[in-house]
This record gives sequence, C-alpha cells and structure tokens, in this order.
Amino acid sequence: MSEADLKAATSAPTGDFEPEQKRYLEGFVAGLQIAKAAKSVSGANTAPTAAAALEPTGPDAAALNAQSRVLASGGKLSDQEKFKREQHPFDTYERLKEHAAKGEYPKPPDNFRWRFFGLFYVAPNQNSYMCRLRIPNGIVKAAQFTGLADLAERYGGGYAHVTTRANIQIREIEAANAVAMLEAIQDLGLCSRAPAPTTSAT
Repeated sequence: MSEADLKAATSAPTGDFEPEQKRYLEGFVAGLQIAKAAKSVSGANTAPTAAAALEPTGPDAAALNAQSRVLASGGKLSDQEKFKREQHPFDTYERLKEHAAKGEYPKPPDNFRWRFFGLFYVAPNQNSYMCRLRIPNGIVKAAQFTGLADLAERYGGGYAHVTTRANIQIREIEAANAVAMLEAIQDLGLCSRAPAPTTSAT
C-alpha cells in the first residue's frame, strides 16, 4: 500500500475505520514522511571517506581505536593483541573444525585464539589439548559430572582435575577429538568458553 493509499484511507469518510485505527494510520504515514525527509537530508551530506567506512564498530571498537592510536604513535602491540586484531578468536571455529578433521595442532596464533573456546594446546609438556570448563559457583549436577567422566574416558586421558577456582580440566585430548569434546560439553549444558582477555599494548 502506498502513502497515497494510506492517506486516502485515513481521510475517506466511509466509516470503515475506527477512530483508533485512523490515528494509527495517520501516525504511520507521518512516520514514513519523516523517514523519507531524513533520508534525503542524510543523502545530501558528503559521501563517507574510505577511512570512515573502515571505522571499527561493535563492542571492540573502543579497544581497536586505542590500538590504532598506539600503532600510529609508533608503539607496538603484544602478540596476543595482534592475533585478535587479525581475526577475532570466536570467528575461528570453522578453522578449528578443519584442524580437528585433519588431526592437526595449532600454530601460536590459533593456539591463543582457541583458548577462548577453553582449549589449550599444552606442548611441549604433552602433544595434546587440555580443556578447561568454567563452572559457575562450582556447582555441577550429578548427571553433568557423570557426563564429564564419560567424556574424559572417551576423548581425554581418562581423568579430570578440579582446580582451586572450582573449574574442571580434562587433559590428553587428541587434535582429532577437540571439537567433539567441545560440542559434547555444550550438550551437557556446561561451558568451556573463556572471557576475552583485556586489551594491552607494549
């Protein structure tokens, strides 16, 4: 229905619309006209520059802008901040799946990124992963604990550690089993994702 049709509908003396419906349609048409006017005004402004188009957005914008200022002044970022800047860790899950399918362990940049999923490559101590679960208030249901014991047997070394912070770690996870472990943990209603580290520059 066009604006003209809506205007005609709100002004037609046919009695088809209740007064409340009429007010709604009048408000709707007014909103369309305001939106159209705002669009034409914004279109009259100069086109955004390439730099403005690349301006970071979202929750990481402030940190990325701060990093850009550090770099512009000749400073350096820590390796971890470089890794996050190149690709956000949570955007690497598909690559983690590819590595698991091939039974490959990560290079340092992805080793850092995959820690956000709670997966730590612990070489040279062991040529395997350790998965750290985040347990809110240290509370686990009996069925979940039984499920974790089964996962430790199936995908890990057959044991688990309870940490001093009431989290649980499962070790000796082979690369091929990493994704299966993460997804099975989620199926239990538990979480291994880590909070994002704070931004730092050196």
